[in-house]
Amino acid sequence: MTRLNVRGTTALVWVVVGASGLAGGAARATVYGADYGIYGNPGRLVGPDTHLRIKDNVLTGQLAGGAYQVAIGVDRARGTGPMGPIDLRLVRLSTGYDVEGIWNGGTVHFLVGATSITGKAMRRVSAGSIGQMVCNYDLVRSRNGSGFSGVARCLGRREATRFELQPRLPADLTQPQNVILLVAYLTAPASR
Repeated sequence: MTRLNVRGTTALVWVVVGASGLAGGAARATVYGADYGIYGNPGRLVGPDTHLRIKDNVLTGQLAGGAYQVAIGVDRARGTGPMGPIDLRLVRLSTGYDVEGIWNGGTVHFLVGATSITGKAMRRVSAGSIGQMVCNYDLVRSRNGSGFSGVARCLGRREATRFELQPRLPADLTQPQNVILLVAYLTAPASR
């Protein structure tokens, strides 16, 4: 398990693990990437071949070799990614957000809350590829409440991608900027 050094006051830490198998047997989890982290002041997502940052409510930078330019409002995020348009509706819920629309040219719908992160999204097959696949995401808060754990199962793939998310503060998933960085991270192409 890899853990990040966290800076800033509103940081999410992504901990990515590989496992030989998931409960239930046949599916295997693969490591999505190496070290990724969301840092505050200004918000940014950093990792291998990745540097996205938010300044003045605009997300800019590179993720898996592709450029992003996204304006983030209270209830909407609009712009472009390397594979196409971005137009997300952000509906504030009592414990998080309902996020739905187009991200990087593909449809997405996530429910991001205090106890779970679930959804469905189009995800690029790999960096540099124009191919996309449909993925279903199911992450739940751990029993001790310290973070989220779960998988993305993508059509056409035998192996699931396992995610471990460690929000530093409970309010991290209630900020629209962090929710947009979370969508970027979850829908980014898997590195191989």
